[in-house]
Amino acid sequence: MSPLTTTARTIAKHGFNVILVEKDKYPGETNVCAGGVPITTFEETELSKNIVEKEIKKGEYYYP
Repeated sequence: MSPLTTTARTIAKHGFNVILVEKDKYPGETNVCAGGVPITTFEETELSKNIVEKEIKKGEYYYP
């Protein structure tokens, strides 16, 4: 689920009428993202975890 899809869903849950228009045949056709989403996002938005393709257990960050 893209950030825009999640935003539209969240706004709709708060009682607003929402329309989301996709310019491509399917979401992500030309806008591919790594999709790094914190696990708390699933808990806060009630997203199904069955959309997770790969769970990252550890990350390392390097800064200048």
